Amino acid sequence: MKTARIADIIESSNETLPEFTARLMSRITKGGRDECWPWTGEQRRGYGRITCFCSGKRRMLSAHRAAAWLSGIAVDGLLVMHSCDNPSCCNPKHLSAGTDADNARDRDSRGRNRQPSGEMSGKSVLCNKDIVVVWHAYRGGVRQADIARSLGVDPGTIGAIVHGKTWRRVSEGMGVVFSDG
Repeated sequence: MKTARIADIIESSNETLPEFTARLMSRITKGGRDECWPWTGEQRRGYGRITCFCSGKRRMLSAHRAAAWLSGIAVDGLLVMHSCDNPSCCNPKHLSAGTDADNARDRDSRGRNRQPSGEMSGKSVLCNKDIVVVWHAYRGGVRQADIARSLGVDPGTIGAIVHGKTWRRVSEGMGVVFSDG
């Protein structure tokens, strides 16, 4: 699906560019040059949204995207990224255009790729209590294959736990020290 250009949306709007700009700015709490300028209007998942009426149809625009475009950032065909990690921020100094790959690199470099792990992962068969059982059994001399059978998992799963490949935080929380750490 091709996304409409912001310029086309605003030009076909029922209001002039100065009117749209004034309406956008009226919903932004403008702070200092380097501070975040949060959007105070409607939001979805933390991102500001502003309505335009084009040829009788209601169109929603991302507030930070409109702010970036109005400040001269070329946004068509690109994402608008936040250097401040604040999705409601509309300060053009905090905004830049980039590709999906740029956005993913930025997210990963800032440690925002928070994938659920351990028992919070939807894929997990085991829970934290099971890891305690694994360690008690393993330290007590029970074979990994027998531990795996009792928990209904593959022996490789138990091997990954006792070698610190998985469930490491739970294991270290029990006082387990791995040779690579």
